[in-house]
Amino acid sequence: MDKDSIANQQISSDALMERAGGCCADWLLNQFGISKPYEIICGNGNNGGDGLVIARLLTLAGAKVSIWIFKDAERSDDNQLNLARLTALNIVQHEMNDASLKSQVLPGAILIDAFIGSGLKQPLRENTLGVILWMNAQKKTALSLISIDCPSGFNADAPPTINSAAVMADFTLSFHCPKLMFFFEESYKFTGQWEVLDIGLDKDLGLASQYEYLLHNDLEGIIKPRYLFSHKGYFGHALIAGGSKGHCGAVVLAAKSCLRAGAGLVTCLLPGDCVTSFHGSCDEAMTISSSEAGHIAPSPILVSRFSTVAFGPGAGKHDDTARLLKYLIQEATTPMVIDADGINILAENMTWLSFIPPGSILTPHPREFDRMAGNSVNTFERMEKAIELARLNDIIIVLKDAFTRIIFPDGRVYFNSTGNPGMATGGSGDVLTGIIAGLLAQGLSSENAAKLGVFLHGLSGDIAIENGHEQSMVAGDLISCLPQAWRRLA
Repeated sequence: MDKDSIANQQISSDALMERAGGCCADWLLNQFGISKPYEIICGNGNNGGDGLVIARLLTLAGAKVSIWIFKDAERSDDNQLNLARLTALNIVQHEMNDASLKSQVLPGAILIDAFIGSGLKQPLRENTLGVILWMNAQKKTALSLISIDCPSGFNADAPPTINSAAVMADFTLSFHCPKLMFFFEESYKFTGQWEVLDIGLDKDLGLASQYEYLLHNDLEGIIKPRYLFSHKGYFGHALIAGGSKGHCGAVVLAAKSCLRAGAGLVTCLLPGDCVTSFHGSCDEAMTISSSEAGHIAPSPILVSRFSTVAFGPGAGKHDDTARLLKYLIQEATTPMVIDADGINILAENMTWLSFIPPGSILTPHPREFDRMAGNSVNTFERMEKAIELARLNDIIIVLKDAFTRIIFPDGRVYFNSTGNPGMATGGSGDVLTGIIAGLLAQGLSSENAAKLGVFLHGLSGDIAIENGHEQSMVAGDLISCLPQAWRRLA
């Protein structure tokens, strides 16, 4: 991609390296200032060249900087050029060898890993591995360990294994776009938190990929102003089926979020003994009372009355409840949303997927998905199984995680960019179910409803953090913040 941008923009590789190093230096100065010492480990290639640019710019900004290099080594042209530029600045240069790698960096230093980056193409040599292990050992002394572009030794294209040897960064600064493996839990101990820096690479260059990072601009054109003469019928009628003894609140959350997502009407099918408590918490939704107490059961519902059906919040797995789900997916003619116990019921009746309405959206968390597809070696394998399940059944799978994956039948995967750990709280998934159902009810395509719903859900969580703290977040906070999330998207 660098080569494509160099050719297309008619910019030199040296100037592009200056951009990359400059963006990193600006980020570091913003985060840490010049009061702490910086120690930068520079390899012989272009990642090391980025480190040398960072060293020069930090020094010119007034920071105390030293670099660690292999002296008398063969270097890339731009690396050699930027090493020569440091000569006049009298920056301390440490030679990396067996003796020096027994020492420690200055206490409280900011340690910068510009050693290999994403250029790893072969197994680590002994001296390279030694530097990586040394950097990890310095975390006891250093204030923070920051990797440039990619942690050295980390394979950005394949899941790490138990034997993977790579820098364990506190933070990674990536260029242009995230690396695929940044999105998986097993990688976190290597990447730490990460941020993508825009260094001016052409947006349209690079290899086509089935993987996308879902950002605000991907949703442009989906949200349209409401027609002046519209009425509630314009915005659809969603049916939400769920609730069981002790779990009626899940349907309240789904109904409220469905309404906040813009559905014109919401009706909830509930156990008979949930109706009174439901109306005490949600005035705007209507209810249908199931004939049974404690669980939902088959009821004489004309499914075609509804624009979409959502099933699962708090539903339980009673045999009557399973029969209701089977009836609904047989009768529905538009895409459904299935979550929670709906997915657990499907896991025990996988043949039902063959007659689920095309374009339906399943929203499992990892354990729910594993009940359907079996245990996975790692989170990447789980995603691959979800891709295959979506393809075979013409459905969309929203695999909930820190970077929720939205998986389409054609193999495309969107990783969501919004959300935070505060959303790991009971009822958060019910809110997502309601949001997606509300969008489907209004006539959005399954693809747009899934993308917009997941992004909006996470954005509400991010706004809730601004107004409070992740430690105290509850699912109701997400619903309260949905109006602000809509305003930011508009």
